[in-house]
Amino acid sequence: MDWIGRTLSKVTIQKLLGRGGMAEVYLGLHNTLNRPVAVKILHGHLLEDDVLMERFRSEAQAVANLRHPNIVQVLDFDIIEDRPYIVMELLEGPSLADYLGRLRKRGERLPPDITGRIITAIAGALDYAHGRGIVHRDVKPSNVLLRTEVGPVDPTAPLPADVQPILTDFGVARMANATIRTASGAIVGTPAYMSPEQISGTSVDARSDIYSLGVMLYEMLSGRLPFGGDDETVASALIKHITDPPHPLPEVPKDVQAVVFRALAKDRSDRYSKASEMALEVRQALGVPLGTRELDMLKASATYPTPAGLIAPPSTAIEKPSRTGRALWTVAIIALLLVAVGVGILLGTDVFDDENSSSPDPAGLSMEDMPEESFGVLGFGSESEPFANQVMLYVTRLTPPSQDMHYEAWLLGAETRRSIGVLDIDSSGEGELTFTDVNGENLLATFERFEITLEPSPDSNPLPTGDAVYSGAVPSESLAHIRHLLTAFGRTPDGGGLVINLMKHAHLMAESVEALKDAQQGQDLDAMKHEAEGLVNLIEGEGGEHFGDLDGDDEVTNRGDSFGLLPGAQNAGYIQTAIEHARYSAGTADATGNIMHQEQYFEAAAQNLGGWAAQLRDAALSIVESEDLSATAPYVEEVVSLAERFMRGQDADQDGSVEPIQDEGGAEVALYYALRMADMPVLAGMNRVPEPGSGGEHEQEAYEEGTEPAGEPAETPAGDN
Repeated sequence: MDWIGRTLSKVTIQKLLGRGGMAEVYLGLHNTLNRPVAVKILHGHLLEDDVLMERFRSEAQAVANLRHPNIVQVLDFDIIEDRPYIVMELLEGPSLADYLGRLRKRGERLPPDITGRIITAIAGALDYAHGRGIVHRDVKPSNVLLRTEVGPVDPTAPLPADVQPILTDFGVARMANATIRTASGAIVGTPAYMSPEQISGTSVDARSDIYSLGVMLYEMLSGRLPFGGDDETVASALIKHITDPPHPLPEVPKDVQAVVFRALAKDRSDRYSKASEMALEVRQALGVPLGTRELDMLKASATYPTPAGLIAPPSTAIEKPSRTGRALWTVAIIALLLVAVGVGILLGTDVFDDENSSSPDPAGLSMEDMPEESFGVLGFGSESEPFANQVMLYVTRLTPPSQDMHYEAWLLGAETRRSIGVLDIDSSGEGELTFTDVNGENLLATFERFEITLEPSPDSNPLPTGDAVYSGAVPSESLAHIRHLLTAFGRTPDGGGLVINLMKHAHLMAESVEALKDAQQGQDLDAMKHEAEGLVNLIEGEGGEHFGDLDGDDEVTNRGDSFGLLPGAQNAGYIQTAIEHARYSAGTADATGNIMHQEQYFEAAAQNLGGWAAQLRDAALSIVESEDLSATAPYVEEVVSLAERFMRGQDADQDGSVEPIQDEGGAEVALYYALRMADMPVLAGMNRVPEPGSGGEHEQEAYEEGTEPAGEPAETPAGDN
């Protein structure tokens, strides 16, 4: 079928860029954004029945929220003539495979600092995806595109210090496993980079991607592949991945080779558990120091992932949002990638409307609890710690500006203003904008209002030239307590926000549990008691009933701080204190319906944490008190299960989603709804603040009465802001 010249939604197809086994890729012009894009049109035979289409959608929705600076981005999705097509950003420039090929011909290698930078960035992207249950399955240099912050990379010149690798093809093998393999039994992946478990047809997990990353690192260091070179057949390469050790790397230090060989271990249990661990070790072995920003981003990707798939509706335990009388939209981004002539290829989005959906937009925001008069919503998101370092703006029904004007969005604080970029809208007045602070600043700590102004095109003046035509804000009284949750609270040991520190403790809990499992595997009962003591102390904090030296080794073990998770003699702990300040925010005189509603969801998830933390503490105490290694087995199993539940929650009612209801939502769900409490409606005019109770389909009588929870003063103590 000839697609050239046709218009798919808002994109006119201009020329063919390449063909693959699953799709054709075209250059297109986005007519409203007036910029080139890549369009991937999936072969129709791959999704020829309803079962495969449903699998396609299911797998795609799992990838939908991947938003990482080193993962290519999707712009739009639709279906035409039974052919799904994807619109994505056009990434011009060479792939890492192209660049390595040029170096190989010249007999050159990448310098250590560039090798370290590329591996670190890709490791961060993989950890980010793995934290959301997504395995790439086809990591290789041709799926890594190279660019800089200012534009494409010159493939004939040395790579600049600010080179940024962008990982493409996320989800293609995942989707192919649901279609091609089902139909023909074909092996999915690229033989030279496939893990032994992929070749043998067994299940794959994050460690399969780490193996492929190890192959890529081997190639970057040596200029050759460990298996599957030009002189080998595909069958030979596949066999060697399973049976043969890789050839030594005499050109690199032994410490570097040790990192590569661990990543390439045949038994996945011998590999790194996280890509970031591999990246950190190879940087150290290469003698390449890790910058503060790189370290923060790596830790953020590996340890503090943004919740994905948590836009689940409440169950009947909490009133479900009404779907009537709203301009609602749902875009599920389908991320499926293929290789095509140096262009970032990402499969993308569809509008899937489930009657049980809470109708989020692509940024995870919702119009559901915004006032009837609103034209959209602006909210805070998280790409790394500290949280709330991102804002997302969605608008609808805005009046399109004249050709010589454009909209620009601004964040405003008490004494500061920052542009977050030009807001492009289509002919129907719909548009979206995402801004991420490059320094990782918690934007909610500084900004509480926004404006949208009309500016001339072109615009050489960095200052706003006119009055705001749209604006919004978080009501000031509620904001004080929302900031206690998400930015700072004066009574915590480090002054950090309550939910932020709760999340940190959830991850510290996970680290303790991993150490406990290692000690169990090593049959070291003393070490198990040591880690179990640390879990009890982390949960209870100083002043807790059981806090102290529980294993009798004259040392108090505690990965956390003195505040703890549960109430104790000295303070109420992070969980209860966070619940109280969420209630304070919803109980202020200026609280909106959105704040009240999101607080209900937050509290439902946070209440689960209290019960699970207490159960985990008791199981850990049983380990400390055990005198027989075999007797600890059921308690270790319980600790592992509860720690996972504490972080991720659980799908207790088996409806396919983790919801903010009793026995389901965990720490990640609580964080998500805490962020949603700060959502701001887009209102017409300057200096607009939503009315108290606006959007108020979900207010509770206690909030309307402005009641305060027992045990905390109504006013914010000095120094807590």
